[in-house]
Amino acid sequence: MLDEKRKFSVKDLKDQVLSKQLYFPREGIERIRNAKDFIEDTLNVRLEIGERELKIISDKKEIEDFLQGESILKALSLGFSPTTSLKLRNPEYDLQQMDIKKYGQDVRRIKGRIIGREGKTKEKIEKITNTSIVITKRRVAVIGRFSNIELALKAIQKIASGQRHQTVYRWLNNEKRRLRWE
Repeated sequence: MLDEKRKFSVKDLKDQVLSKQLYFPREGIERIRNAKDFIEDTLNVRLEIGERELKIISDKKEIEDFLQGESILKALSLGFSPTTSLKLRNPEYDLQQMDIKKYGQDVRRIKGRIIGREGKTKEKIEKITNTSIVITKRRVAVIGRFSNIELALKAIQKIASGQRHQTVYRWLNNEKRRLRWE
């Protein structure tokens, strides 16, 4: 008789030392290195940081913290603050990204439209959608509740596609109002 494949439960994993190797760009590793003590204490994990990679290790068998650690470290590497990154511990929050390059070759111009004069466009989108936004070399990353991220990304797509800022703000406010009534 063939052995059945063993199904693992969270209970089975609690007896294991968990570890995972992750790779990030150098600037991302540096951001993580700067927040290492805070992350280790908060998530009950240990980080071994190399030049472009890190290993996340859980000796205390805190599976939930270990599993959340990867997305929190990704958020940190993108440039989110440790406090904002830790919002990802809440199951209602997520991190999503969008490639700016698909909206045209002039990435600098597109980023400029998304950021706006003195950062006002980015700030407005964050305020209306209650999200946090980081803009990297080629990407826009957003942390927030699922429905709010969707709104923020749609607004960013509209601006990146060339729609007028005022039109997008009006659309955002109308969508936010509509969602409250549903």
